Amino acid sequence: IPHKPKNPVKSRVDTASLAPYGSKLRCPSGCHISHAAIKWECSGVIDDGTGQAKLMADRNVVLTLLGSGLDVKSIEEGAWHSDSGIMFLKSVPPRSYVKTAVREAQSLAQELARASGSKKGIRITEADVFKLLTVSARAEFMLQRHCRDSKEPFRVLDFLCRCKPIADNAYGLNQNEVEVTIARKDQDGLPSEESEAVKSDVATYSLPPLKLNLVDCCMSTNLLNEEEESCWEYIRSLEQQRKSGVVSRSDLT
Repeated sequence: IPHKPKNPVKSRVDTASLAPYGSKLRCPSGCHISHAAIKWECSGVIDDGTGQAKLMADRNVVLTLLGSGLDVKSIEEGAWHSDSGIMFLKSVPPRSYVKTAVREAQSLAQELARASGSKKGIRITEADVFKLLTVSARAEFMLQRHCRDSKEPFRVLDFLCRCKPIADNAYGLNQNEVEVTIARKDQDGLPSEESEAVKSDVATYSLPPLKLNLVDCCMSTNLLNEEEESCWEYIRSLEQQRKSGVVSRSDLT
């Protein structure tokens, strides 16, 4: 996302009128605003009990992962007016200013509805409230609502990833010592009343952390009909074509 520098570089051409949504963000290197675009990014940690991997994704694959029902245009409009972009963290509640802005917009929408003199009662819609929010508050509210309420980001998908090379010194297993309490047993295999519990350190092992770059995602092969070609079958067919010289490796990537 382009950002506003402390000392903006002045360009010979006035590009303010060309900035999307009237944004005041500028590239610190003085690049033309026509080269700027909003970049979507997301990341998360995958843990299967034996090790962890950090999954990262950017650009269009993030929108595929988030699924349908997301107002991309409104969120990107808000990002153009925010120095730090529009962010969502599952473990962090929405910022207080967003909650306050929504409440104030609801109150103002009700006042406008009363002033209209409608005799059928006061009814305000979501659109009535949204148009009274600032572009930044509206964008953050929409992203928060989609990521917390929508089931789209949690649908079953197959991930196609590239694994970043592991560091040269990280090919071994990570060993940790864990204190374990053991009770001695008698001949029948039952804990002995006379014996005491014995504490000892036991070695545990975990895999080195991996870094995965999400390239694409598609409907899980378990959910596809047998008559439909799965994404894995498509990849295998491309690999067969590469071996036969029909396509090159660059085409596969």
